Amino acid sequence: MDLKVKVGEYQVLDSGSVMVFENETLEFALDDGDGKLTVRCVFEDREDEENGRMVEGEAKNDSECNLLFINFNNRYGTGSKKPIEVGIYNERKLLLQYYIAAPKSSYKVFTYTWYLGKVVRGSR
Repeated sequence: MDLKVKVGEYQVLDSGSVMVFENETLEFALDDGDGKLTVRCVFEDREDEENGRMVEGEAKNDSECNLLFINFNNRYGTGSKKPIEVGIYNERKLLLQYYIAAPKSSYKVFTYTWYLGKVVRGSR
């Protein structure tokens, strides 16, 4: 069966949930046949952070990026209202939407959907 799922103009590439224990790094490795893109999700709890929850992104190079999730420790969960652009995959914009719940202090439930957006001309 060949199933294609779309949300508005975005094609769903993958969707799922991962149990992340003790703030370990979650790593996604996406390979489109023209090179691998690695996205690392790093979790930190900071007591001195006044702004509550925050996401910071850092591109290491064209094939690696880190997303730092600070203070995502709500037992009921919280997530992105809209997908965030992460990179290029198969010459299309790659976006991530997430929802993170931390029902216990020892683990988080990371629910994700990867989307493909518009074609990016000359991306390679």
